[in-house]
Amino acid sequence: MTQATSGRKAWTLRAPKAQLLSDGASLLSRPHIEMYRGGRIASTAEGDEAIVREGSQDFLLRGDVRIYSPQEKATLKTDRLQYVSQTARFKTDSDVVIEQPGSVMKGRGLDADSTLSEIRIHHMESRLK
Repeated sequence: MTQATSGRKAWTLRAPKAQLLSDGASLLSRPHIEMYRGGRIASTAEGDEAIVREGSQDFLLRGDVRIYSPQEKATLKTDRLQYVSQTARFKTDSDVVIEQPGSVMKGRGLDADSTLSEIRIHHMESRLK
């Protein structure tokens, strides 16, 4: 599945199994998502499952969610993460851990862009290595 905004690829999603739900949404198992910015891969996301609503460019990742940003060398871990296409941002109210070389940030709740270069963690604690 590929979603585009203004003719540019926004994200691509692959999964080994998909199920169409009664409300028109799709439930995907073990999804792999590539997020794009400026025609390049900005980050990759994986989880136990994803839900994509019919007619929407938004998705919800659930389970062992991990996002990696090669530009920031950052990995985000959480159990639930929503992507809102209108703002091109990730959001969650769950516990989050962000690991970068030399630091680990933990908190509950997050708002971040798709490259993980702009991150707001609510109720945060940091540890420098």
